[in-house]
Amino acid sequence: MTNNTLFDNIIKDSDKNSEKKLSDKEIDEIFNSDIAKEFSITRDDVVNNPFLISSIINEIDRCRTSSSEDCILEIGYHRYIEKNGENLNIYVKKCDKREKVNNKYSYKNNFIYDSYNHQEISKVLVSEKYFRDKVHISVKNIVSLYNEMINTKNIKSLYIYGDFGIGKTYISMAIANGIAKYLNKKVIFIYTSELVSMIKEGFNDSAKNIKVNNLIEDIKSVDVLFFDDIGAEYANEWFYNEYLLSILNERLNAKKPTFFNSNFSLNNLQKNLELKIKNTEQSHIIVGRIMDRIRSFVENKEIEMIGKNRRY
Repeated sequence: MTNNTLFDNIIKDSDKNSEKKLSDKEIDEIFNSDIAKEFSITRDDVVNNPFLISSIINEIDRCRTSSSEDCILEIGYHRYIEKNGENLNIYVKKCDKREKVNNKYSYKNNFIYDSYNHQEISKVLVSEKYFRDKVHISVKNIVSLYNEMINTKNIKSLYIYGDFGIGKTYISMAIANGIAKYLNKKVIFIYTSELVSMIKEGFNDSAKNIKVNNLIEDIKSVDVLFFDDIGAEYANEWFYNEYLLSILNERLNAKKPTFFNSNFSLNNLQKNLELKIKNTEQSHIIVGRIMDRIRSFVENKEIEMIGKNRRY
């Protein structure tokens, strides 16, 4: 393991450092590091290229000793050193940690869009400890329905509702990951409020408008869709009539499985949507159509999830 403090100090303000000389102690610290030995770096190499070598070694060492299972760099690549006689060749290669993460979570490649990408919740599976702990029977029932889907390869839409913070998004994501991993289906997991925001941003930005319209087309056609926290979005008639109803219509006609989670039961979701849009005869028709589609997806069945708030 390298001395992080020493290397961090060495690479600060590299322009100024390049005009300085390192002490014998600093050179020896770099030369004697495990990573320098991996690269077959000689002491003369360090003397001749102190700041380049120390910055490369420091970066790799910080990544390897980090508690994160993933690379500390968003790009997921590091510089490496290869000896060619007396010359040092610098090349770029994918981080070993990132390679392992990509292999471990290769099922995420089946996600066309994931609102929680790069967050820990994005990787959860039903088989993990959370679902083996003492949980309410409602959670076990959801897991049983999921297991039946995986075993029979027959995906059935679900509507899960319950109080804040009890893990509705968590279990929905676990189901989505399982479907992507074991049934090799393309999946979109969309936080409904995020979708509304993206559509609004597209009104005044042509590039964002094109992007969100492409996403909506994917939402309509993807194998399996998850609407996260439906009913919590801040929207009005334009969203429900022009976007949500259109999405539900196309997916229902194509018999595409669609999952929902919400803080509201189906009846309360209907009341909530009616409050969000103008109280007119037309608005009642729009909400009625939306609820009819949702109920059709889930065969008019809903699952109340019960549990403790896990956020505090």
